[in-house]
Amino acid sequence: MSKVQECLNEYIRDQENSEKNFALALAYHELRQTAAAISFYLRAAELTQDKILAYSCLLKIAECFEQQGNRDNTVRGLYKHALCLLPERPEAYFLLSRFNERRQWYIETYTLAEMGLNFSKEGLPPLRIATEYPGRYGLIFEKAVAAWWWGKFEESRRLFRELDLQLQNKMSIDNLYLSAVKNNINKIGS
Repeated sequence: MSKVQECLNEYIRDQENSEKNFALALAYHELRQTAAAISFYLRAAELTQDKILAYSCLLKIAECFEQQGNRDNTVRGLYKHALCLLPERPEAYFLLSRFNERRQWYIETYTLAEMGLNFSKEGLPPLRIATEYPGRYGLIFEKAVAAWWWGKFEESRRLFRELDLQLQNKMSIDNLYLSAVKNNINKIGS
């Protein structure tokens, strides 16, 4: 029996259970059936009293809409909703900052990265979902990129140099970031 079928059987027995809605949403999302996933993530977020589950659902809904494309305002609104729900968590700051950076909205990128660095806390328990939040250095990276494009050249150089030093000393680091930092340093000069 497929994962979706198993989750669907569980959901049918208790449709108002946020956890069962969430499990079904994850199963549909895994199959890249984003429309179905969105509806069950939304139901789970609306039914739960658990802010972390609701936050996770909002992040996943934004991810689904981002995968669908052409829904920039919806994606931004979902990330902002997540920020309002749990402003101490870093994931939504990073995801929204990166989303803005990919669209070349650099002032927003910089602002969100700065807010994430100032308001989010480290050492929080991990979410039950996978996000592309790499760690605090992701926020610093987004801020450094945005600073360059916003005309804050010296700040950008300083941030990239600091990142380079930090990342060289980390064992569990995404090589993509290490490579991107090195490439940016080479392009903009130290």
